[in-house]
Amino acid sequence: MKLATLVVAVIASAGVRTTSLAAQAPCDAEPRARCIFERDGADVVIDWLLDPNAVSWVDAEDVLEAHKARHGWGYSIRSVDLVPKRSAVECPPVIVDLLADLAQQDVSADGGHWTLIELALVLQRNGRIDEARRALAIQLDAIRSDPSRERNGNAISALEERLAELEHCAGRFGQALEHQRRVGPVSGMCGFGAELDANKKSRDLVFALRSAEHWTEVEEAVAPLLFSTSRFEPEFVRVWIDAELALGHARTSAEVLASAAPRVSRQQFELLEAAERSWRLAQLDDGALLPRVAELLRGDSIYTGRVLRMVIESGPATIEALSWVFDTHKTLEQNRELAAVLALTGTPCIGRALERLKIDGDPYDTARYLYSCKWERANSTWLLLTAE
Repeated sequence: MKLATLVVAVIASAGVRTTSLAAQAPCDAEPRARCIFERDGADVVIDWLLDPNAVSWVDAEDVLEAHKARHGWGYSIRSVDLVPKRSAVECPPVIVDLLADLAQQDVSADGGHWTLIELALVLQRNGRIDEARRALAIQLDAIRSDPSRERNGNAISALEERLAELEHCAGRFGQALEHQRRVGPVSGMCGFGAELDANKKSRDLVFALRSAEHWTEVEEAVAPLLFSTSRFEPEFVRVWIDAELALGHARTSAEVLASAAPRVSRQQFELLEAAERSWRLAQLDDGALLPRVAELLRGDSIYTGRVLRMVIESGPATIEALSWVFDTHKTLEQNRELAAVLALTGTPCIGRALERLKIDGDPYDTARYLYSCKWERANSTWLLLTAE
């Protein structure tokens, strides 16, 4: 079952109607988490763990997806949650204890490892990272030891990727890097999809190297991406500056930037300058950075996760104050990354700002339409999380 379908189902079970934008609550309503495991929502997952042959892992995964939506958790372990920490709730400890114990077994046959990946998120969000890590390691060992299973490579890569995320969250960056090194390509994709997947894995490995402070490898990995005429990747400026400073090749970010001038075109250097300005801004703490998030994201989109977390934690008033991004097509074009972040909050004030933009500008504008699609999906979750 798709997540959008699940959200609608959970909204219906919670007595919430998907209302028109005009009828929705003011922007000052703050999302609040609920745990469906407080009632009987965990039964299907527990029954599946007790007897994987009697209950489908797909049914258990559907429950875990609905549970995730009601908590407002992000898509994966390192994703940003849509509920501020002050409004988050933990799952019932007795349920978490039971799930953590039952997860320490091999349930990977016929695709059950995908459900364990979702269960690992439950354990991690409830402070049980070690149990989550052990549960996924059991699945990984079982799959590796059984060459008869089909598509082992995809399963192994997915588990290695989640284990890397768990180790990163625990601050074990060296172990996270080792898992990330073992993440392989996904098979069965079209050429375009395979290229996107390979680029993502290349980025993930670079950032894992940076977190583990393997600075020489970072420098070797990002130089071809920054100084190539065929593939210029300004998002790696952040880790390149960190590496050059750590290796003692420069004393300031300005010196790092100056060293690049002879190696790039004028247009590329302007992009490097913008990314370096964002790097300097990113050194500020969240309180000082919040008024300057538009400037931060104009230089480097790599900070979108941090900005989304900041605006959610800051609250509805901040989101509404930033809605000026949608005032005109010009402000939207100049602040595309911030606009995408605000659309992901799903708040009614952003929906109304998009509607005003439609009235004032071209109703068939492609850019506005894409942000509207993002907002509509997020708004379903916002309705769920603000239901009484």
